[in-house]
Amino acid sequence: MPVSVSEPSGESHPQHHRKRHYTVRKSPYLVSLAFLLLATALTLLNIHVPQLIHVVGRSPGPTQFETRYGLYRRCTRSLASSPNTTALLLPAHPLPQDVDIDLPMPAIFDSLPSSSSSLVGGGGGIEGPIGHPAEGDGHEWVCQDFPTRSECQQFGEKFCVLWSTAGYAAQSSLVPCLASLFSLLFIFLHRGERTARAKARRQQWKLVSVTMLIHCLLQVLSIGMILHVFRTDERFESKGSHLGMFTLSPSPSFPFPFPLPLRFKERERGLTFSVFGKKDKSFSFGASSALVSLTHTLFLTLTAYSARLGHTWAAGKSAKKSRRHRRTRSGRVVVVADGVEVPEGERVSVGEVRAVAGEEAGEGVVGEVGERTGLLEGNGGEARAAGGGRERATDSAV
Repeated sequence: MPVSVSEPSGESHPQHHRKRHYTVRKSPYLVSLAFLLLATALTLLNIHVPQLIHVVGRSPGPTQFETRYGLYRRCTRSLASSPNTTALLLPAHPLPQDVDIDLPMPAIFDSLPSSSSSLVGGGGGIEGPIGHPAEGDGHEWVCQDFPTRSECQQFGEKFCVLWSTAGYAAQSSLVPCLASLFSLLFIFLHRGERTARAKARRQQWKLVSVTMLIHCLLQVLSIGMILHVFRTDERFESKGSHLGMFTLSPSPSFPFPFPLPLRFKERERGLTFSVFGKKDKSFSFGASSALVSLTHTLFLTLTAYSARLGHTWAAGKSAKKSRRHRRTRSGRVVVVADGVEVPEGERVSVGEVRAVAGEEAGEGVVGEVGERTGLLEGNGGEARAAGGGRERATDSAV
């Protein structure tokens, strides 16, 4: 007696576990590459530009020193003395024997011994310029490595540990940037079958987002340590100290946007986070790098989830519905004749059609966990009804 197979009646289809093969377009990855290059450039500037903290040392005498601190270098220069107070220094500085008394005051100071130019600013522990200006620094800046072992012994190991950790965190943040760059280059330069390229665009966003989030966290850690050192270390207690290029002090042109507790008496210390500042930019480089990385992560994550939901602006053509294919009640994708209208509940996307065609032709990853869509389930009698043999209807559909 022949056995007849009947499909379930009604409009509802059996619930098959189907994975939507919506890929992510290439244009979001191009935007991601621009974000990545910008974040990397800002991180490098934050590391190598010695302009994290700017201090003007005020001493009892007329001579002042201007110092800029970076993660690994400190640059110092002496400021010009006021003409009104120069004459007061004449009795305190004996003239060399070979210098004429009629020489102008700037020439006298140029002929003084080099030891007299090494002064310490009041209360801040700011050392004067020692040696010769480093090549390329210019503007009479004298740069040296920072922090030195003698300073660690003088001001305590806590400062050196925090400052060195901030520099290490900033340098370590370049490793996630490098991993993201390799991942994006793999997407753009990958050569293979169309299904393999689509799979790469569908999955690589996770690696890029996670690595850029790690970069953001490392930059925030470095910035937080620099802020803590600036607030607590005694060398930055002078009124001429300021940090970065943002402002915590209100002004008529740029009102203070944060709650009052955040000011913590920094107005007396001169904490000028001026958004329109031009001198010190290294701190703002680190903050901008963290902000760019966070924006990059949110943008790519939002785009990927929008592609999963089938939005065409994120998934592109793979999210569009195919007019020549439909999904049967057993979960398979078959070709329909021209002019036949496909019901809304049986329509499939172009991405699903491509995935099925790749699997059946041996181009995809057949049997891999998470990649098989369930569209090939029920390949019994219905397979013969769809065309039979090894040649299936979807092979010629794409």
